[in-house]
Parts: sequence; structure tokens; C-alpha cells
Amino acid sequence: MRYPLEYIGEEEVHPLYYRYINSILSKNLRYTITELEELKLTHWGLKSAAKNIYSKYAYNINLLKDPQAIFSIPWLAKNFNLKNIILTRHPAAFAGSFMLRNWPFDLSFLLEQRNLMKNVLFPFEKEMIRFQNSNKDKLEFCIIVWNIINHVIMEYKARFPNWYYITHENISLNPKKEFSKMFNYIEMEINPDVLDFLEKTQKENYIPTE
Repeated sequence: MRYPLEYIGEEEVHPLYYRYINSILSKNLRYTITELEELKLTHWGLKSAAKNIYSKYAYNINLLKDPQAIFSIPWLAKNFNLKNIILTRHPAAFAGSFMLRNWPFDLSFLLEQRNLMKNVLFPFEKEMIRFQNSNKDKLEFCIIVWNIINHVIMEYKARFPNWYYITHENISLNPKKEFSKMFNYIEMEINPDVLDFLEKTQKENYIPTE
């Protein structure tokens, strides 16, 4: 995929991307060099694919964890009948995470996706262009991106109320309760190993980076 946060419209047809996601879910990731070049997977895309395939082998579950797919979730849901869990973060935590990463503070990766701008992000276009023509303050970048992502999530809540929405902060405050609810949503039983892990990470003041 050419961009971080790449957009695939709900009605679009992408045979190569369809096969890619289907191969992850069936743990059968086999591609020719030409096909991999066409997919144009970013480092993050390859990392996500590896994690997703590992979950299939290690736990025999189909799990796609990919924050970069936020704009393409309706396409994924339509084509693969997924149970979607949408996790949001407090804007200060979101900004802090971005500041720690070597992320280019530039909005061209969104502005160049014309279908995304036309169909989804048109309310932000003027503000985004203004930012591109400015000194590109890092904090302002984080504010704009957080507003964009959470605007899209609010649209999802209106269109897809049956998806599961949770905040990072609620999970941190009461992990056992919140994970039990999420497991119930995906129709899986939460086992003692998961509960032990949650308790351990709480005691160690574990702070996830993703």
C-alpha cells in the first residue's frame, strides 16, 4: 500500500488487497515478487501482517490488528464479515505517542489520496492545506490528525452502532472488566492465562507503545 492510513472505499474492488487480507486470515501468505511489489507494503504493513499471522498460528484465531486501516474498515467489514473493535485514545496520549515516533509531520499522505479527501475528509481540506503551507508545527499536526481520525470514528458510530467502541483509558483503568466485555463481543471465553497476564501488566505498570 502506498500510504500510511491508506483509504479503500467501501464499494471499491481491489482483488490484490482482497487476496492479501484473505491470505492472512487463512495463514497462507504466498506471493510472487511482482505481487509484493504491487502491494507496496510499508514497514508497518509488513509488521502488522506478521503479528496477524502469528495470532492465527499461536491461538488459532483470526485477528487483524491494524491502526493504519482506520479509513478502510467499512471495506474490510463488508468483504470479510469482521467483528470490529475501535480503540480511541485521549488526544494528549495520542500526541505523546506521535512525538516519540520518527513520523514525518506532513499531511501529504492524506491530501494525495483524492478519493479519501473527496469522500471522507473534505471538511478538513482547507485546514490541511493551510497546515501544509505553514511551518508545520508538530503539536498542530497531532491535533489535526486526531480530529480527523475521531471525526471518522464518530461517523462509524452513527453508521455502524453494532461495532465495539472503547477508549484506551477505560481499558487501562479496568482491564479485566473491559477485556471480558470485548471477549464477549467476539464470542470468545476469556481464559485464566489472559486474566493472569492482565494482572501482571497492571502490577508492573506496563505501558503499551501501540
